[in-house]
Amino acid sequence: MRVAVAGANGSTGRALVDRALSAGHQVTALVRRSDGLPEHPGLRIGLLDVTSDHDRAAALLEGHDAVISTLGNALFYRSGPAPKFLAAAHRTLVAAAQRAGVPRVATMLAYGSAATTAPAPPIIRLLAGTLLRRDFRDLAGADAALAESGLAWTVVHFGALTDGEHTGAWQLSTDLRRPARYRIARADVADALLTVVSRPGYEQRRAVVSGAPR
Repeated sequence: MRVAVAGANGSTGRALVDRALSAGHQVTALVRRSDGLPEHPGLRIGLLDVTSDHDRAAALLEGHDAVISTLGNALFYRSGPAPKFLAAAHRTLVAAAQRAGVPRVATMLAYGSAATTAPAPPIIRLLAGTLLRRDFRDLAGADAALAESGLAWTVVHFGALTDGEHTGAWQLSTDLRRPARYRIARADVADALLTVVSRPGYEQRRAVVSGAPR
């Protein structure tokens, strides 16, 4: 499978690139900078600004089977609140996938955002409507970009990400209830993302990934 990964030099993105290459997939890393990525014959680097380089994004996606976003917003910079770009980035990715004929699109969004706000714990709903209102609005925009695309999209919702080792014991559910185990290794989220684009049954659906049992 040929897979494009947006945000490939972030922590979860690197985990996804490693998992995909280990599984024998051909990977294109969609990044602003190439630092942090390994040298590998199966890896191609595609430099772009995913919020605005629409034509370049479409060109880079030609011939791919799937595009996966591991992009995420920072909450704050030292100078103040960080800009929110996920909705714009996902609109670019969706438009590029449509133009390039890429059938599968997947992304990871924090649990409690978009369709998972209603079943989320009260504290998450409170934060979504107050302190993190801009963040959750942006996450909802990213979700809408996929849901309105007409593509075979999947949104994977995660809880608290850790840098723990890959376990392979994660669980994926489409009922959108709170993750049974909230903490989950980034490498396991990467596995889940690869699963939803490579197996049938997750098209045009949202899912919640739970971490490995202790």
